[in-house]
Amino acid sequence: MPTQQHSVYIPVLIGLVALAGLLAFQAVELWGVHGALIAQREGQNPAIVESQKLRQQLATIATKTAQLADKGDPDAKAIVDAYAKRGVQFGPAKPGAAAAPKS
Repeated sequence: MPTQQHSVYIPVLIGLVALAGLLAFQAVELWGVHGALIAQREGQNPAIVESQKLRQQLATIATKTAQLADKGDPDAKAIVDAYAKRGVQFGPAKPGAAAAPKS
């Protein structure tokens, strides 16, 4: 009885179609996750802007407190000394830029 030969092209074709389907599925999933990450980042922008404003205000308060301490204000000096004990140093005011507390 003669044996029949089967073609390898059909299983290879099925494997390639399955691989192409998997890659297409993965591409769609990645596209959706990418969109979600962009939306998440855009949603954080207002909070970032507000934190920058708050940081600027803190730097201004620290600079003004350090200036008062340098002029001899006892309360400001007590605040600066208390922070110095904790390792936080208020830097001197730099012309043209707000001084931030040094940590």
